[in-house]
Amino acid sequence: IWSSHSGALELAAWEGQDVPAIPGARYGHITASMTMNKTGEMAFIASLAGAGGANVAVFTGLPGAFDGAFRRDGLAPDTGGATFRLFAAAAIGGAGDTAVFASLNNSSSLGVSSANNDGIWTNIGGAIAKVAREGDQVPGLPAGITFESFREILVADDGSVCFSGFVDGPGVNSSNDGCLWSNAGGPLKILMREGELAPDT
Repeated sequence: IWSSHSGALELAAWEGQDVPAIPGARYGHITASMTMNKTGEMAFIASLAGAGGANVAVFTGLPGAFDGAFRRDGLAPDTGGATFRLFAAAAIGGAGDTAVFASLNNSSSLGVSSANNDGIWTNIGGAIAKVAREGDQVPGLPAGITFESFREILVADDGSVCFSGFVDGPGVNSSNDGCLWSNAGGPLKILMREGELAPDT
């Protein structure tokens, strides 16, 4: 990864480089999923060599000071003890807060399966927390309508999260299953839903 935020093009991270935040580990493949905020802080996903089973992580921060807040097999809060398996996307806000789209390790004892193993988590204020999870009831919609899948994620300067995705449940079909959510200003809420009347049109 290269960055020109300082004014000159500089190498930020490369395959085979030692990972300062994880002693004994080196960066492996660095995915194409990366974002940068206005202060030059970055978020990216990389595989790791020499890190044992925790061989995938999401790194955030400035070049030379990336942390590894989200790691494979790390505890996923608000899941009853489930752990992260894979990370599909990461986004960083203006204050360095990060959101990830992640999958959990399936576990029959914890009730984690392909029906509810995907979700979105953040590390606002340094504490990892769940925003939404596949299979959870969707706030503001009738009982039984749940999150079915997730797509794009954005993080605002104040740490609030906006994301798109799809729902499933009673009365849901291909004409009204797409939604856009945000937790700006408080609890998670729907901003717009496929099939609703578009204002001023």
